[in-house]
Amino acid sequence: MPFTFETVYTPKTCAVMARVLRKTVRRKRSRRSRIFAAIVLVVGALLVLPWYEGYEFDLQTVITLAAMAVIIGVMLFEDQLNGYLAYKRMIAGTQKNTSVFSEEAFTTSNEVGTTHWQYDKIRQVARKGDYFVFLFDKNHAQVYDGRSLKGGSAEAFADFIAQKTGHSLEEVK
Repeated sequence: MPFTFETVYTPKTCAVMARVLRKTVRRKRSRRSRIFAAIVLVVGALLVLPWYEGYEFDLQTVITLAAMAVIIGVMLFEDQLNGYLAYKRMIAGTQKNTSVFSEEAFTTSNEVGTTHWQYDKIRQVARKGDYFVFLFDKNHAQVYDGRSLKGGSAEAFADFIAQKTGHSLEEVK
């Protein structure tokens, strides 16, 4: 019996997808970005702290503090922000998908159409909580809601997809 998922893309599911991308195929880039942001925050803190003679709390200080707050906010809510932006860029009619996984390939259907996928196109497979995420490259992924899985257990699907793709399932926290 084939495995079937019915996944509804929401900002939350897109945030899960963004987090998995960040922690897997974008790991090095994400680390560099965070290091750069930390350096900018340290420099900003040195600029706004009253440690030198002639310090003035002025408009420039307020702008620096605001920029630091924005950087901290983006760092804290990066996945939610990227997920929301990905959700807003989705083509109308592609939010609700039904995917069927058979021995040869898998098929995804939605209001827009039906797409057939080969397992060899999947670069990496990850799991975060109830979600399975297929990573195709650093900008493209698909998420499947494990709570809607029919045709077997989540563990059976994990074994099946690992065998078909040749990639072990990576758990993302």
